[in-house]
Amino acid sequence: MSNKSTMPTIMGLCALLMWSCSIPVSRTVAERLGPISTGAYAFTIAGLLGLAHTLFTGKMKQLLLLPGKYLLVCGPIVVTYIVVIYLVIGFASSRQQVIEVGVVNYLWPALTLALSVPLLGARPRLLFWPGVLVAMAGVFIAAGSGGGADDGEKLTLAGMMLNICRHPVIYLSAFCAAVLWGTYSNLSRLMLPDGSSGGVSAFLLAAGLVLWLMRPLAPYAESWTPGVAAELAFAAVFPSCLAYMFWERAMKEGSVRLVVSASYAVPVLSTILGSLHFGVMPQSTVWLACGLVVVGAVMCRLSISEPAASA
Repeated sequence: MSNKSTMPTIMGLCALLMWSCSIPVSRTVAERLGPISTGAYAFTIAGLLGLAHTLFTGKMKQLLLLPGKYLLVCGPIVVTYIVVIYLVIGFASSRQQVIEVGVVNYLWPALTLALSVPLLGARPRLLFWPGVLVAMAGVFIAAGSGGGADDGEKLTLAGMMLNICRHPVIYLSAFCAAVLWGTYSNLSRLMLPDGSSGGVSAFLLAAGLVLWLMRPLAPYAESWTPGVAAELAFAAVFPSCLAYMFWERAMKEGSVRLVVSASYAVPVLSTILGSLHFGVMPQSTVWLACGLVVVGAVMCRLSISEPAASA
């Protein structure tokens, strides 16, 4: 790794750390402000900051000239992803369940690779689809973790199915969010011209505006404190704004292989940070699920060849 790429690579690793904090911090703010209001505040601020950065760095013209197909297809995908994941975080029945749905959501690295086969023409090798199955097994165990195992109960298939059936919308929505982000990751690569920075800042602002429109559907008595305001500011500035800018810089100028490889540790890191932030010790099955999601994603990454045109 050259000296020129060192700082962008560090920025990419910082982006992963910020994203690992996103779910637990968003949950604690949502408990005081409501999930829809939290997302509306966070992404409106993040979008405005991102657009201000675009303006002051002279890239506004590039943003305005983005392909219409990219804006019409990728924009709604990103907005829907943000709305869905914030509703999942906010309406999960407990902080323990938030950690579980976080593991489900972090299936996206494996799904990004799986979807690159039909969307980008990537070529899977022998261990690719077994890797997808391993990651999916991790998601299934995470979703079924409330069904036994740490309180003297033996983890069983029936117990896991029962827990999933108790909260089907939460776990299915988290899975759909992972599919949406994996889809966006591939389509943006397919539709954006080389060297373009994309329209993420505009998409973040659009998501904030959609959440403002949804706010009357779920009124919530907001409880503001200095601590809540500080956490909201953190969520808006770091995981919702700076992380995307840092990631973009890393993908352009850093060691892509190193940063992408590090991204497979995000489920474990997010679970650790979530347990520390919430003061909740995840069940052993959640750690097992994390391990399977990470191992599955790594198997996928090692068993796929990039299409020649996207090297």
